[in-house]
Amino acid sequence: MKPAHESPPVSSCCCEVHRHIKSVWEGRDIEYFSWELGPIKEVLPEFRVTRVQPQNKSQSWVYVSEGMSSVFKPNTGRFEVFILSPWEEALHVELLAMIAHFCADQKYGFGLHSILDVGRPWMEESLCNHLLISLPYTVGPRLEWMRPQKGDVVRFLWALPITKAEAVFARKYDVESLEQLFDKHRINPVDPGRTSVV
Repeated sequence: MKPAHESPPVSSCCCEVHRHIKSVWEGRDIEYFSWELGPIKEVLPEFRVTRVQPQNKSQSWVYVSEGMSSVFKPNTGRFEVFILSPWEEALHVELLAMIAHFCADQKYGFGLHSILDVGRPWMEESLCNHLLISLPYTVGPRLEWMRPQKGDVVRFLWALPITKAEAVFARKYDVESLEQLFDKHRINPVDPGRTSVV
């Protein structure tokens, strides 16, 4: 991971994503990072991650992909993804690069309610080692839909950390049933130490 230049990426799509993110979190300190390891730069050469710093202790750190939406998924469209974090964590840049690389592969479906096996805890010692691609409940519709002047709509979705047991439950039943359990147990979705609801 290394800091990226603050100027927007080259393509018009990436420029609009850049402006959209800045408008949603206007007034908050923003920094940009690129991920140089692995094949991400070959697949998505303009990919980078925006890190949004909280303004107070009640807010989370936000890590948002930029450049993922240059890939069009025939059945679902274009996406960017964000992660909420209780503190600054460099590994989230790698995690978003992994998601973006997966999304870019046309062999795999990707969209709302996709479940991804991270292969490791999303944060150190957490039980959550899967991600549920969810609606951006914590941020709202202002972020979710970006309607560019030209081209396809881009949808911003939340990569919500879940446990393996919760992933199994959602696949066996459905995501709505899992989300109802989250509401029932009043989980803190950014708490790395939270227990599984199933």
